[in-house]
Amino acid sequence: MTLELSKVTAQVTQLGEQAAQRKRELDAITPHVREILRAHRDDAQLIELARRATETKHWRGAVPIGEPLDLALDPPAHPARLSIVAGDGSQIYPDSHGIALYYLINIGTIVFRHGSGQAPIANTYPMVSSETESPADDEIISGPVVNARRDVGELTRIADVALAESATIATVALMDGTLALWVQTAAIPEAEQDRVQRDYLQQLDRLREARLPIGAFLSRPRSTNVTQLARLAEFNDPDTALTSVMNDRGAAFKGLRDTTVLTAWLQPGQRSALFEVAPAWNTTYRDRGHSIHFFYVNVGMATQPEIARIEVPVWIAQDQAAVGVLHAAIVEQCKVSPGYPYVLARAHEIAVVTNTERAEFEKMIATQLTRQGLEAQPSEKAQQKTLLANRR
Repeated sequence: MTLELSKVTAQVTQLGEQAAQRKRELDAITPHVREILRAHRDDAQLIELARRATETKHWRGAVPIGEPLDLALDPPAHPARLSIVAGDGSQIYPDSHGIALYYLINIGTIVFRHGSGQAPIANTYPMVSSETESPADDEIISGPVVNARRDVGELTRIADVALAESATIATVALMDGTLALWVQTAAIPEAEQDRVQRDYLQQLDRLREARLPIGAFLSRPRSTNVTQLARLAEFNDPDTALTSVMNDRGAAFKGLRDTTVLTAWLQPGQRSALFEVAPAWNTTYRDRGHSIHFFYVNVGMATQPEIARIEVPVWIAQDQAAVGVLHAAIVEQCKVSPGYPYVLARAHEIAVVTNTERAEFEKMIATQLTRQGLEAQPSEKAQQKTLLANRR
């Protein structure tokens, strides 16, 4: 046994006490934040102030787009026939201690034809690459680079399948996580950032041309965009509010999350108002006509609420029918798989590469290397780690 639990008992006790204290503090301020949002539910001056705050490039709040801030909207009736397409991906990272230098990306997609009586249609799209060294510095391609390429692959496959499906039936597309591609990191070279961002935006362009509804489902979001908006509403003077935005970078209301505020408002199935993401990291998408918007939806039950965040591009946010069909589809999918859309759960199951599958895949590589007269053996370090792990 290498983790001696007796040595962390006091720390775990302290962790529990701190979590309970934080919950008491947040519970105390949550009603106040709700009252602020109710009081400013249709405040045109707050909308203008939020827009001015976005111009500072420092504010990370939610920009209202015209719906009441305390909106709690039931889903519309689900279409009798609707195709829901979802995708997810997994990967094997390059390992300099493995039998060969490669990385693998596996994308899984599923088509759920609601109302057809047909079984869901699943497909996988594996891709193996030996391009694992950066030509600039001879370093192995990093995990973030592989992740970015996987995310581009996910959206590409989702778009391919959804656009083909939409030729014969109304279709919506779902992806897991956020709609934005996160590439602003030192672990990804600038040229690679530009390339994957360009490829990703091209897929959104394809979906926009077809007006095909797409939503990104984020489970248990930690966002504070709406509470940042409530903090902005507390100021009586706009100039003072903007000065605070520039100088106070701390989280509003002790980091109170949007989900905590909205849990009491949203009954099962209901969605919140739509908001635009402030352009601190949304600028690239705004410039290309895909500005990211979001709403929250309660996909849980009366006894156990579950607030998810749904991100959509602006051309969906401005289309009430498209938002409605996404809302209805997500709620219906979460009846099949409580709290999380069935199609996304299945897409993950299809895409994931298990340890057994990885072992079989590496046997294939070893066989091919041996046929070519090459050594197919992991490094001594990897062999020793495997040996010691197997002894435990």
